Amino acid sequence: MNSLFFLLSGEHETLPAAEVLAILESEGYKYQDVRFAPKLLTLTADRSCIEKVVKRAGMCNLGGLTLFQTENCENEIFRRASEVLYLDHLGYKEKFIVRTLRLFGSSRHLDRKRIESVIGGLISAAVPTSIVDPVRYNKEFLGIIGEKFLFGIVVSRSHRLSLTKHAPKLRPAIHPSTIQPKLARSLVNLARARPGDTFIDPFCGVGGILIEAAAIGCRVVGSDISPEMVKKSLLNFRYLKLEPYGLLVADAKNLPYPRVFSLATDPPYGR
Repeated sequence: MNSLFFLLSGEHETLPAAEVLAILESEGYKYQDVRFAPKLLTLTADRSCIEKVVKRAGMCNLGGLTLFQTENCENEIFRRASEVLYLDHLGYKEKFIVRTLRLFGSSRHLDRKRIESVIGGLISAAVPTSIVDPVRYNKEFLGIIGEKFLFGIVVSRSHRLSLTKHAPKLRPAIHPSTIQPKLARSLVNLARARPGDTFIDPFCGVGGILIEAAAIGCRVVGSDISPEMVKKSLLNFRYLKLEPYGLLVADAKNLPYPRVFSLATDPPYGR
């Protein structure tokens, strides 16, 4: 078990953190020592979970290995940074960078550039063969200034290319009530969907939620009472080169599904 951190996107107070925990549960990872802070989630789990979480999540920007946390005091930050065994994390002639990030204007008395410079010097002194390279680095050390100062190594960053490609405005069939891919992906993850599971959306509309379930490897089945919506959903799937397991016209009050593993939906309001 390792001390891990996840930097969240911050669109909602609790949803991004709940999504991360749901992904861990759906992928079978045990976790403990969960701590919540604005835009930041820390916990203890196997570090192999980081890439899976960041790849799947709609509202997680990055994940990494926590090296230490301390109060927002410069002397204490430098003291703790000097105690890290950097040889355990940097290889021979490995290129690295030190970055800092301030959340919500926290602790303005801390100078980000000074912290980066001092800790970068500590790392170079501890691993003389290492190379500071802000462009071609393969190891990123990150300090996060929030309620406390967290220092760690970034393991995986989200580039959200698939979510960008799935934007409603880029699809051939649209509807004004379609939810954005980030939220749709989060709903899929909150349902604890797993790759290979049958995933159901009984109010599929033009397929926004189903598309994100298919993108993580689910067998998706969608239905809608409107034949036009079902046709538009199929059109979007074909455009994105995704394959639904089934799309059908059906009333949500009398669903024909014999078995459901995971379900998420966005019901039509006012009906």
